[in-house]
Amino acid sequence: STLSPWRKEKDYAFLIQRYTACRRGAANGLRHCDIDLKEKTITFTPWEKIVSYKKTRGGNRREKLIRRLKSSKDERTVPISDDLFELIKDMPLIKGSDDPIWPHRYKSNDDSWGSHHCSEYKNKYGLPSHDLRRFGITALINAGVSPYRIWDVVRHKIPGMSEVTMMYNRPTIEDLKEAMEIIAR
Repeated sequence: STLSPWRKEKDYAFLIQRYTACRRGAANGLRHCDIDLKEKTITFTPWEKIVSYKKTRGGNRREKLIRRLKSSKDERTVPISDDLFELIKDMPLIKGSDDPIWPHRYKSNDDSWGSHHCSEYKNKYGLPSHDLRRFGITALINAGVSPYRIWDVVRHKIPGMSEVTMMYNRPTIEDLKEAMEIIAR
């Protein structure tokens, strides 16, 4: 996912998905303003915007892009682990821009992000994109992380979790940092 003689560009979406255990659409639908390298956080939030961008194979396109999360409860801000920060600190972000980082990864017929990009993971990396989420959640469970902390980080509900308690649980970014470091191992 990083630079090599064969790979000319870092796959930042893959790295974000790998080190945060987020869904493919969450990683591929990020805007420049969603990644704060100074505060070392990533915000996953829904948005809509009419965007003009250059198409991959030439020409320009203007369309309304919609970023939906799986549910309204999926909106969150998570810390960037030290390992992920080292990998994305050179990411070409436009400060203050609310434009999507990868607008060409949007699929308008179902308002999804990254399906084509992530379908290539099997050939590029030897695993389907959802395995990155499975890996992160499994690492958290195996490390004995509280189901409520897992919910806060990846929005994956564990059977037996109380919906009421889940919604009252309000950890700080510092509280979540430990869990993000477990995923990075």
